[in-house]
Amino acid sequence: MTGQSVRARALFESGPPPGLTTLAGSEPCASSKVVALDGQPTQCATYRAPQRSVESVFQHYRKLAESQSPQDMPYLEAVQPGGATLVWVDGAGQRRGVIVQEDLLGGARYQLLWSPAPSGERSGGRMPLGLDPPSGCQVVSSALEGSGGTCLLVASGDAPSVAGRFAQTLRRAGFQLETELPEGSQRVAFSFRSPTHAGVLVAAADGGGRVRVSLSIHSAVAH
Repeated sequence: MTGQSVRARALFESGPPPGLTTLAGSEPCASSKVVALDGQPTQCATYRAPQRSVESVFQHYRKLAESQSPQDMPYLEAVQPGGATLVWVDGAGQRRGVIVQEDLLGGARYQLLWSPAPSGERSGGRMPLGLDPPSGCQVVSSALEGSGGTCLLVASGDAPSVAGRFAQTLRRAGFQLETELPEGSQRVAFSFRSPTHAGVLVAAADGGGRVRVSLSIHSAVAH
């Protein structure tokens, strides 16, 4: 076993690393899984926060992502029905993230994600479900699993036109838009659905002539 493999294994087995602490009052859950974060195997630890709302957990880790992300590596932010996802890279190049959802027992449930800095070439650059980005759109970061995931992309142009290109891609993949595309806005958001999956897309101008796109797709599980 190489030194890097030993380091990665120790990182996974020792729980969340320094700088990615749990919230006070959180209760650990037995469930855990591995997802692909920017194409790298990534460990997850799941917690319940019975006294917290999804929004308060999201805002806590959003501030953490803002403080740890280098300026040239924007963090991923995707809001989906009943929850949200954040993914970022810290100053040492290590992947960090949190997936927040409503807990059926009340409060919030969240998964912390972490992985060591990847060696060699990154294998990210993919959208959920193997979808291809529209022309002129580049994947910056992604957190994927078999049933879907989230990704952050950048594109040139204005928010409505970029969102329209994504709408065409999603329609070709069998999705139907649930909300109409607004016009003449610096920020466009819409939801979409297929018989098996649902999702949300947010396209926002960053003020530098680019549009930042957050795309989230998840299984459409009947409740």
